[in-house]
Amino acid sequence: MHSICHLGHRLSPIILFLFTLCGMSPLSAFGQTDFWQRADGGFGEGNVTHLAIAPNGHMFAGTNFGIYRTTNDGGSWMHLTDGIVFSLAAHPNGDLYASSCSGECGLFRSTDDGNTWLPVDLGVPNVLVHALAIRVSGTVFAATNHDLYRSTDNGASWTPFTVASGDTTITALGLASGLLFAGLSDPSIPFGFGTLRRSTDDGATWSQFSPVWSLDPINGIVRNSIGYTFAATNAGVRRSTDFGATWTLTAGFAVPVNAIVVNSIGYLFAAAGDLLTSTSTGGGIFRSTNRGDTWVKMNKGLTIPNSYSVTVGAGGTVYAGGPFTRVFRSADTAATWSLANHSMYSDGVHALAALRSGTLLAGTNDGVFSTTDEGNTWFQQNTGLPGLAVYALHESENGLLYVGFNNPGAGVARSSDGGLTWSGSATGLGSHRVFTIASFPDGSILVGTETGIYRSTDNGDGWGVSGTGGPSNVVRALMRVPSVGSVVAGSGSGVYVSSDSGKSWNPRSLGLGGTVVLSLAASGSGDLFAGTDAGVFRSANDGGSWTAASSGLPNNTVVNALAFGGDGFLYAATGDSGAYRSSDNGGSWEAVNTGISNPALSSLVPGSSGRLFAGAVRVFGSGVTLHKTSQPTTSVQYAQQSVPKGFRLEQNYPNPFNPTTVVSYQLSEVSDVRLVVYDLLGREVAVLVNERLAPGSYTARFDGTGLASGVYFYRLAAGNLSATKRLLLMK
Repeated sequence: MHSICHLGHRLSPIILFLFTLCGMSPLSAFGQTDFWQRADGGFGEGNVTHLAIAPNGHMFAGTNFGIYRTTNDGGSWMHLTDGIVFSLAAHPNGDLYASSCSGECGLFRSTDDGNTWLPVDLGVPNVLVHALAIRVSGTVFAATNHDLYRSTDNGASWTPFTVASGDTTITALGLASGLLFAGLSDPSIPFGFGTLRRSTDDGATWSQFSPVWSLDPINGIVRNSIGYTFAATNAGVRRSTDFGATWTLTAGFAVPVNAIVVNSIGYLFAAAGDLLTSTSTGGGIFRSTNRGDTWVKMNKGLTIPNSYSVTVGAGGTVYAGGPFTRVFRSADTAATWSLANHSMYSDGVHALAALRSGTLLAGTNDGVFSTTDEGNTWFQQNTGLPGLAVYALHESENGLLYVGFNNPGAGVARSSDGGLTWSGSATGLGSHRVFTIASFPDGSILVGTETGIYRSTDNGDGWGVSGTGGPSNVVRALMRVPSVGSVVAGSGSGVYVSSDSGKSWNPRSLGLGGTVVLSLAASGSGDLFAGTDAGVFRSANDGGSWTAASSGLPNNTVVNALAFGGDGFLYAATGDSGAYRSSDNGGSWEAVNTGISNPALSSLVPGSSGRLFAGAVRVFGSGVTLHKTSQPTTSVQYAQQSVPKGFRLEQNYPNPFNPTTVVSYQLSEVSDVRLVVYDLLGREVAVLVNERLAPGSYTARFDGTGLASGVYFYRLAAGNLSATKRLLLMK
């Protein structure tokens, strides 16, 4: 599921050739301005392989996609740098040191809390620093392959020392009072050996401190208050109680131990996990309260299968980092854990839904995420989900939420509490995958699958094939358009329209030329747009015929999503070329990609504030899977020329009518709109519109077939505004 650019920090011999391929730059400043900015919570990529806490309490996370900082104990994170981070440490004076690589490697220092970074000159070019250690006195140690560099003036000058010769790498450094430890490992894959050396003169001279452990590299070193030395290795935790004379493997875990720390009361914490396979089991945080005699796995609330880093804060809080950008914290010495970074990590955002409450939902390969602050923080909401690959999201007229899965047999899940909990049903769907969902005021629900459309009349508990005449191949788009009839479907064989809530279907694909329809949109004037595997098509006659509307789009570009912004412009999300915008109803298109780092867009939706959100599928070397427009999509020029100046409900035409009539209305701002027809007793006869709409002019068609002649009322409600008018049905 994850690209090779997500490999762990201790695999330097095989990872160096990936830097240029992965498009990294060493600790370059991260900036998201322009038309788009990232909206995945700011911490949406990479494995957390290093954690460091500065004297001011700010915590820094080193990942294989750069460094992040939190100033509020994980409440929010800022992305500071790019590059693969190989080591990270905080100086007692608040300065930060980090080793990063991308094409060229180097050691960098920040004197302003991580906001800016400058290279540190060790005296050798393009050097990879595998390990950093800093004494409370301020002495800094930087380990390269088999050499150690020491600075006593905060990095202004360095003294080199040779720790070992031959084909060895210093993979870990450990500090104790008056002592310095170095873990040496064979850099071949698989690692040939691991061993420790000790220095009593801050690195000037070294002596052997352990035997050579075959196939067991050193990942971390720590010494407790009574002089026991512990080494975190691929085989587990090794301990010496006699100053290195003898060693015991106190814990043999199923996966390598990547880091080890000791707190103020002597408890040991080991972070274990497979760096090559983030989904393997057997890892997590292990704790020893008896100086390493026994170890207990402490994973309550730790929802990651492996842990890559661990550290202890000044107040005793324990922090653990792992795959999927997860950082957890524990205030009770690892007994229980809570998530400390609310970001959205997934290799693909396939569906987006803006709820009436203002919450935005994202359907990903890792389940459902929600945000109430426009993507600054995200919360995973997977309780009860029968699958994780969420490809469809929908909020029904009665407030129920539905998700559809690309997992065979998962079916559809429903939530009645805003997505906090879910219950699923695949009855009647079998093993079909679900790609799109639509609902109707009468309570019926339609889903598009790889073999056509299925329908439910009981809120998703049971399903059956939807009517007659519909497509029998993949259906990736369903859209209710009252002015057209009822619902439009986009499929592998074109467009189909149903005027009876999906009980029967009619093909309307003239002019589409055998394209696969992937997305649909409708303008306020009634035009239909189809995004296909060969660009965009437009219909001005309810789908009766279609013409190409792709001028300015790349040839044969795949249009995965279409949406109208608050400016009234039509936006297209393409599968390989990013985002495009049309200001003339599909007549021409222009690219709007500034700020988008991942052009493989898959979904598009306007949020409650008018910002447009674009989901993407992770591609090799790109980790951002969700962007939002930097500003609400409101064009001043468009607002002056095209957006109505106020709220307005027109008299229906014709009036009297038999059996159909058209209701026109205008909106001057993004609103939740509900247009309903009532009889003289105030009973609801038909719901013509029930959705969030952008500013513009709209029409809705009312069909009075089956109703008695007489006077009816129609009421338009948009936000806090409403208007009511009469209509007369004469037969």
